[in-house]
Amino acid sequence: MLFRPKLFFKFLAVFIVPLLLLTAFNYWNDVRQADGLLNRAQATALADFKNSLARNLSEDQEDIKRLSSCSPVSNFATRAKPASDSGQTSPGSLEVPRDLELRVADVVNSDNNFAAVSLFGVGRKAILLASLRPEDREAPLVFQTKDFPSAQPQPDHNVWAMQTPGLLMSPTSDTPSGTRVYLSGPVITEGSVAGAVVGELNLDRIFLRIASTERPNSSAPPALLVVLDRKGQILYHTNAALNHQPVKLSMPYFQTVAGRMFSSDSGNGRFTANDGNEYETSFTRIDDLDLAVAVASNRDLMIADARRTGIISLIAAFVLATVAASLLTRSWQRRVRGIERVTEGVGAIAQGELDHSFELSSDDLRPLAANVGLVTQKLREQIAREAESRQFDSFVRLSASLTHDLKNAIEALSLTVSNMESHFENAEFRADAMQTLRGATENLRAIVTRLSQPITTLSGEHKRPRAVDLVPMLRRVISMTAAQAGNHKTVVTLPESLLALVDIDRMQKVVENLIINALEAMGGRSGQLTIEAGALKGSRVFFSVTDTGEGMTDSFVEERLFHPFATTKKRGVGLGLYTCREVVRANGGTIEVTSEQGAGTTFRVVLPSAPL
Repeated sequence: MLFRPKLFFKFLAVFIVPLLLLTAFNYWNDVRQADGLLNRAQATALADFKNSLARNLSEDQEDIKRLSSCSPVSNFATRAKPASDSGQTSPGSLEVPRDLELRVADVVNSDNNFAAVSLFGVGRKAILLASLRPEDREAPLVFQTKDFPSAQPQPDHNVWAMQTPGLLMSPTSDTPSGTRVYLSGPVITEGSVAGAVVGELNLDRIFLRIASTERPNSSAPPALLVVLDRKGQILYHTNAALNHQPVKLSMPYFQTVAGRMFSSDSGNGRFTANDGNEYETSFTRIDDLDLAVAVASNRDLMIADARRTGIISLIAAFVLATVAASLLTRSWQRRVRGIERVTEGVGAIAQGELDHSFELSSDDLRPLAANVGLVTQKLREQIAREAESRQFDSFVRLSASLTHDLKNAIEALSLTVSNMESHFENAEFRADAMQTLRGATENLRAIVTRLSQPITTLSGEHKRPRAVDLVPMLRRVISMTAAQAGNHKTVVTLPESLLALVDIDRMQKVVENLIINALEAMGGRSGQLTIEAGALKGSRVFFSVTDTGEGMTDSFVEERLFHPFATTKKRGVGLGLYTCREVVRANGGTIEVTSEQGAGTTFRVVLPSAPL
């Protein structure tokens, strides 16, 4: 059954359009649901972060309150008063009591968030510094009672005026050691402030712990977590290499979202990162620390399932529409089976099956089949007549081609013989004459070979082009033809080498034909034959043959020059330039002609060059 593409595509369009609309709607709905899920997941992540941060801060504040209120701290602060007041030794010589060490170690350790705790006595002088040094596994907590660092954090000045236990929290600081917050609590003894405790809270550790905590209920964990201060400094980033860097340098694509984070309590945004992915961002402020936190999720990953489902739906829509259209098309074509058989028969006849017969069950179509059979019979007769005509035409062309090649060989011999009487005593002429005779002999042998292989001769097949040097071939042809030019002056300009991608044997015939034509065009009068070759731009090379003969008219060049059996010679066949053009074209080149009546003619052959 003949398949009708147009009918099939019409049915396909009827089915595919509504299916595509349905697929597009489903994809849009899936993307919208994915965006909603992403926004909810980010809101949950922000809420979890804020709650965890508040819980950690509350626990740390309670630790400092308990420490400032414990008796070992108050006893040490009281005992470390100047000697004029208490008679005790100076603070630098005090030993830290064991119970105080235990109390401080309970606050400052690797499981908590404090990096150090300082104790100040009366006179607001530092009397103790306990620092956490995780790199020292044997003694991670170091106590100092003298030689305190100049950059040691000082308690809030308001702590000295407090009358009841409490706590003061400093603003967030971005220090060389990391992000810090300092908690100051008074040491109250007998109703007065005897000292102060300052806890150095390591926010970097808090951020890292919160970010690394697994959230099993979160279906879309954020790909990025960023904490910024009001100065635009990154205090925490999922990529630790970006911590404590300006956002405008490390995350320039995030600047628009970052600028909005301190202008509102919460919000969301979207940006395209340096990796080309699109990120959905939600952010909120942390007022207690004057910070802002944002979570950013890769939107492309979130909607990947929607895209995958959309692609599957699209493929399914095309498959269903194709199957439905195919079934409907076949059902429709069964109704016109007779017309299809006639169409198949005519197609078979058009493909050359002229003996094809029609098998029709419909009486209405039998007259049509009879008429087609009559036309087929006449077509067979016409084809038989045309086959005889083509055989005769092939014989005529072969004869003309062989006649042309024989003429060229005879012309080369004729030039040699005509110059032999006047130049026979010249040894160089005799050597050239011998070389010319050898070349003419080889040409005649090639013609005989062509006559012995008529199939190859008639097919006109060419050898595969290969990289060859044209200069030796040009010099060989010049020595066989132009060197025997008699009273004509020969000017040869050739490079040392000229590589081209050609069939060298056929191209030699082209050169021979062009040089012989040039010599014949100048006739018996003295003239100049110029042969040049060289390289062109764009990986092309050329060679040209110029004579000072009669020249040709523009109309002859345009209308007849390269046509078979067109010639200006009295004894010419008219196949030389036609054959030359076909050979040059078969080698991927072009042949150009410039002629002026009374001045001469130039034939220029351009060929593809070969790599060194």
